[in-house]
Amino acid sequence: MLNANKLTQTSLVIGVSALASLVSSIAIAPSAQAATFQGRVNPGGLSLDDLGTVPVEMITSVMLDRVIYDNFNFEAVFVGDSVLISDAGGGQSFLRLSPDGGQGMRDGQYSYDVATKSFDGIFDVFTAVELDSDVVGIGTEYSVIKAVNPNNGLPENLSSIDGDPDGLGYAESLNVTKIKITDILSSNSDTLLSVNNAFTQVPGQEERSVPEPGTVLGLLVMGGLGLVAKRKKQK
Repeated sequence: MLNANKLTQTSLVIGVSALASLVSSIAIAPSAQAATFQGRVNPGGLSLDDLGTVPVEMITSVMLDRVIYDNFNFEAVFVGDSVLISDAGGGQSFLRLSPDGGQGMRDGQYSYDVATKSFDGIFDVFTAVELDSDVVGIGTEYSVIKAVNPNNGLPENLSSIDGDPDGLGYAESLNVTKIKITDILSSNSDTLLSVNNAFTQVPGQEERSVPEPGTVLGLLVMGGLGLVAKRKKQK
């Protein structure tokens, strides 16, 4: 009996079809910078162009507003599959992989790094990592295991079994600014429609709490005046 496991609709799941229409100017470097990147897996990494395009322009990194995705490494089974990387607003970005043709069995793994960008020497910090998948089939259970290896903190695994979502959170004080991701897919005779990885980051502590120089000067002046007034009153 055919059963389908559809993507769970939560506040952390992105409306990918709507975001895909926002594809804007992308500088093909070896890196791409835009609010949304739509690419394809090629041997050795990602490309903006179709597999039939010669020469294929390889993309080594994708730079969004506040995060960078790079160090892509896909096994051969994923060649031809589409990859969507996009800002989602509210401090969230995501990477979504979809099999070529819209669906297919995928048994293998791929990895990449995601890191926050520096603003005046202060990095954003990650506070959440999420995994979700969309599958359909008559097999036992489609399994996606995500190995999450942050620059600070202990490595952890997330799992999406038959389309169930999973996630983890980081305290801001942990200062997670870079994460190595490895997704391991096991079809078990089921069919994959998509794998979705979402990341949430917030501004670094100093960026949020350090007052402007003018504010600091004003506080010092006001404090000095108060001290003088207090001394005069005591006299």
